Amino acid sequence: MSVQTQTQKTQTQKTQKTQTQKTKKYSPKHPLMTLPTASMTSGGSASFLQLTSNNKLFTAAEATHSIKDRCLQLTSNNKLFTAAEATHSIKDRWLQKAIEEVTQEKMSGLIGTNLLLLTDSYKVSHREQYPFGKTMDPTGIVYSYFESRGAGTGGHKEIVFFGLQYFIKRYLEGVVVTQEKIDEAAEYYAGHFGSNTVFGKEAKEAWKYIITQHGGKLPVKIMAVPEGTVLPVKNVLFTLENTDPACYWLTNFLETLLVQVWYPMTVASNSRAQKKVILSALQKSGSPLTHDDDGNPIYDIDFKLHDFGCRGVSSMETAGLGAMAHLTQFNGTDTVPGLVFAKEYYGATPGETKDDAPGYVKAGWGMTIPASEHSTMTSWGDKPSDEFAAYNNMLTVYPKGPVACVIDAYNMYLAAEFVIGEALTKSLEDRKDVNDFVKKKFVIRPDSGTPMFSDDKLLEALWKKFKAVPVGETNTDAEMKTAETKTGYNEKEFRVLRDDIRIIQGDGIDYQAIIDILGYLMEEGEDGSRKWSADNIAFGSGGGLLQKLNRDTQKCAFKASYIYEHDSKREHTEHDSKREHTVYKKPIDAPFKKSKQGRLTLTKTLTKDGTVWKTNTERTDYQMENDNNILVCVFENGLITKDYNLQDIVSRSSISNGSIEIWDDMYQNYDTTKHSIVTDRIKDKAEAIMTKNSGGKQNEDKFAEIFAKNSSGEYNNSSEEHNNEMENFIQTLQNELQATNEKSKEEQLNKAKNTQAMVLRLKEDVIKYKGDQELYKEINKARLAVRIAQQQLIGEISKIDAVHIAREANWSPNRYNAELDNASTTILDNIIQGIF
Repeated sequence: MSVQTQTQKTQTQKTQKTQTQKTKKYSPKHPLMTLPTASMTSGGSASFLQLTSNNKLFTAAEATHSIKDRCLQLTSNNKLFTAAEATHSIKDRWLQKAIEEVTQEKMSGLIGTNLLLLTDSYKVSHREQYPFGKTMDPTGIVYSYFESRGAGTGGHKEIVFFGLQYFIKRYLEGVVVTQEKIDEAAEYYAGHFGSNTVFGKEAKEAWKYIITQHGGKLPVKIMAVPEGTVLPVKNVLFTLENTDPACYWLTNFLETLLVQVWYPMTVASNSRAQKKVILSALQKSGSPLTHDDDGNPIYDIDFKLHDFGCRGVSSMETAGLGAMAHLTQFNGTDTVPGLVFAKEYYGATPGETKDDAPGYVKAGWGMTIPASEHSTMTSWGDKPSDEFAAYNNMLTVYPKGPVACVIDAYNMYLAAEFVIGEALTKSLEDRKDVNDFVKKKFVIRPDSGTPMFSDDKLLEALWKKFKAVPVGETNTDAEMKTAETKTGYNEKEFRVLRDDIRIIQGDGIDYQAIIDILGYLMEEGEDGSRKWSADNIAFGSGGGLLQKLNRDTQKCAFKASYIYEHDSKREHTEHDSKREHTVYKKPIDAPFKKSKQGRLTLTKTLTKDGTVWKTNTERTDYQMENDNNILVCVFENGLITKDYNLQDIVSRSSISNGSIEIWDDMYQNYDTTKHSIVTDRIKDKAEAIMTKNSGGKQNEDKFAEIFAKNSSGEYNNSSEEHNNEMENFIQTLQNELQATNEKSKEEQLNKAKNTQAMVLRLKEDVIKYKGDQELYKEINKARLAVRIAQQQLIGEISKIDAVHIAREANWSPNRYNAELDNASTTILDNIIQGIF
């Protein structure tokens, strides 16, 4: 019996059986995509499968052929069945899954499944633009690469390569080109370009060639850095080339889709950078260890930065990708799509249920805890007794393990000290651990105010009631795990709460906010206040974790670097130098965008100073074979050749204790490292100021001179000289503002407001990105002079208020701004709003 006859017979039996049941919905290939139901009827071979899509039907031959193709793919260990094996060995469930996948393709031939539509429009027109694109028999090899060209605003100097496997499995693996998809693309592009010439007969034949010669699988090869690898920017991360010379145009057609790996890569890199900051703070004030003496993971560090980002991203695919990337560095998430993606595309498996604690896991990835929101807390009422009832209900419903409560529905400081600290003390002490991994913990979440101040005040209120207790004292069973320390302090002399009481700050959290908050909390106040251990606090991040990123954060780019013009009339045993040449760009106005040339390899060398990474360019055949290339083949001709597991990626990107930066050095200099990044932005602001003043060329030359000295570091040993020059220059601008425009008083006032605001922001940037503490103080004084001038010009604030601001001048810029925000009066708030 033929494969087709056997398949038809099996399907007819299944179809007859399903007619007496309710219409079935088929499981989508993509885990978060919901598809419509498919109608399947029987009645002879002509109606073997009727899978409608836009009023089109599968013929019996088309359906049989498609299902057979799926059956050939649905095998273990990449072994393909022969026709006979397929007939006799494929079980009904595999056949059913094959039918479901065919159904999905026929019913959802829209964006998301049609590769021909997943591109930038101009890519459609590129096939004929290559030098061999207009020949009688156009063939060749186009070789391109992807890299992070550096750290943009908010970027980092090293990256975690992650996410390529998702795009390969989701969009490239297996049969991805069909005649139906070609026809659909032709229909879209005819209307899109206003004619059928751009995606015309030759273009359709080029895609059809992939069907006839490669069974609909993509004839390309991808070499990539192992996922989870941590390496410096400006190195090759993956390369892409066509394996069939007739498909030379396919390499860069796939750029649009594959460049989107920038997103999970950037999220993973940013999460790792934040983890290093938190570990640095723990090294100074708490416990920096990521594993205990037995090699077991320390609970706290894996949950110090929790993913709150699902609602703040642009799509559920973004949520899944971003949350999965975050899970390469931390274990805590509230973004459920990330769990689905991690399991489906990286083989992650959740923790196993522990026998002695049914319903709880002993370990796992992507974990969270029960937590309240404002609606569940405020629905109890606004009286203290109502707040008590709300908190007590949480502790009653969840008597074991960790639980979190939002606390700022009303007065969070009173709630912390009296409701939680007194009324609920016994309930908190009576709570139990779930097991050795899932400990009891009451996590309190403030969600308003200036984070560093509200966190400090909240910790102060809790510390009155929940001081950590040294080992040996028994007034609570939440003992500190340090020896010979006084109550409420750890061995590093930082203040710490009981181990089962913690806070989590989730308002406006990003890389810089974490540094600012930890720096403020760990700093000892003049009155002996603060000096909190980083052990007391965890962070939750939403937009700052998954959304406030773009392709330029790590300056990601995909560029062609090599072309080989193939001659189909003769056999090639080696590369002909006359037919191959490197490809690169070198823009005259953007030298940093110069791209790499030739075929590439990536190597690393261990030296006494650390690991040296190098992207080797213009490699010959011999070098491609004999370099100790870090890049490995992950995809070739429709098949995945390397499958990474999430746990392997987590291990590969882990942070060693030796790589944790000393907190004091990092905290003092973290703004300085960004100086080069904002150079262009400061210049732009300077130019904007120049256009609003009459000094013209003279002012431009003067500022250029001061700026050049600042950028070159000439002022490092002469803060006074720099301050004088900058202050004199700004004073000149201020004088010109008052003298140049003799129009109405209202126009003068508006001009003063706008220009002074730009001057102030320029000065803030100079302060923020210089990093010299003495310079901070000096320029802050100049900055205050600008504010006082503004106040005099506007005439809406008293000299007493100006003096109040001036009194704070010796603080660092971040501290200054935070204190100012916290202490400002209503009239000062109004003035600031008027200025900006």
